[in-house]
Amino acid sequence: MVHQNDITETQAIDIAHDILFANANRIYKLGWTNGADVEEVKNGVQGLEVVRELEKKGVKFVRVTWTDCANITRTKLVPLKHFSSVPKKGVSVSSAVLSLPYFADHVLVSIDTVTVARDLQLVPDMTTLVQLPYHPKHAAVMGEFFGEDGEAHPVCPKGFLRKMLKELKDTHNLTLKLGFELEFQLLENPASPGSSSCATKPVDSTHYCDWSALRPRIAKVLDEIVDALEAQGVDVEFVHPESAGGQFEVVLRFCDAMEAVDKVVIAKQTIYNIPTLHDLKATFLPKPDMSEAGNSLHAHLSLWRDGQSIYTLDSSPTLPTGPIGPITRHFMAGILHHLPALLSFTVPSVNSFKRLQPGCWAGAYQCWGFANKEAPLRAQKDNFEYKAMDGLANPYLALGALIAAGLNGLDSQMDLPDPVNVDPERLDAKTRTRLNIERLPEDFQTALYHLEDDEELQARIGKE
Repeated sequence: MVHQNDITETQAIDIAHDILFANANRIYKLGWTNGADVEEVKNGVQGLEVVRELEKKGVKFVRVTWTDCANITRTKLVPLKHFSSVPKKGVSVSSAVLSLPYFADHVLVSIDTVTVARDLQLVPDMTTLVQLPYHPKHAAVMGEFFGEDGEAHPVCPKGFLRKMLKELKDTHNLTLKLGFELEFQLLENPASPGSSSCATKPVDSTHYCDWSALRPRIAKVLDEIVDALEAQGVDVEFVHPESAGGQFEVVLRFCDAMEAVDKVVIAKQTIYNIPTLHDLKATFLPKPDMSEAGNSLHAHLSLWRDGQSIYTLDSSPTLPTGPIGPITRHFMAGILHHLPALLSFTVPSVNSFKRLQPGCWAGAYQCWGFANKEAPLRAQKDNFEYKAMDGLANPYLALGALIAAGLNGLDSQMDLPDPVNVDPERLDAKTRTRLNIERLPEDFQTALYHLEDDEELQARIGKE
């Protein structure tokens, strides 16, 4: 049956196990418990099945990938002929890589769990396996770090998000769905033949939704980006020119939280790579030009229970919060309460705070509102939007931190203050004080101070 492709080898093992082992064990009451051996065989066979499928597609290497704490996406290339054991065993990586900064390969922190003296296993999440359209001889898969004891590593960003999602499910029977708005700019390559400049510049000087931004050269690049994303299972809802020169936004359709974050990593790598085939560069830098709009990574969140959105569950139209149900209100209130500290995760650079200014639609004040572009937390019809985030944030850490804050809101049953439906910058200082609207930290160092002082958030996130 296997040779005739009626069943896979893994299915054949299950059938043989049921007939020869399980039936005998049940009938004769043998008490055998060698299920682990069967799983070992199945894991090996599944690895071989993956290799055979990738071989048919012409793949030569698999990139086993992780996004580190500095938001650098790193990878180890495994030749396909040696990949069959990787889905179970992973690849060995020093735990010290989790403390590397973005500017150099120097270990900045050494603690028991992150040290040059301990190796970790980077185990692939096979649900994320994709062939790379811009380099078809390579496939890629997201990995997660585990210790030698098989336990999830506490400093692994993907593992941290998984932990927070599990806590949300275990304590409140809730799941989270996410969608992202990803902004970037296309730049001319200063290294192009004949170029007399060493500086990058945007490909145009057009503005928001300007038809002329889609001239054939750039439209072709966008076509290829979207085609490549769709080929990797990333569902694109919209693409449009944004306000700054050469700036575009790609809207990714919502899905389960971990899947959504994996896909935003895939999307960023795709957007980096496709323009290079056209002698262009892409940047997610939050504020390349102080005179123009910056690049953000907005997240749209909704809580679900038993397959149904509970965004409006038990809402009261007589309250200022209108259609937002109490569970969502508590979760949002936790995020709003911890927002000054959360900026350490969601806008984690000096340049990030150049975007987080009044009048930039980024959310410079600690408030929320309906359809208010100047509020960092914005309620919409069936989800709420977190705007104070950009492409320099590690999305696993950022979303894990948001969930941690939301969990504190749920546990404490925090409630939202009244919405702010005007530009808070236009209010006088006395009115802002009366409404308890405070300016968010204006630089990264201040955000870190808020994190150090926020013991409640630290306790939820963990000391690592």
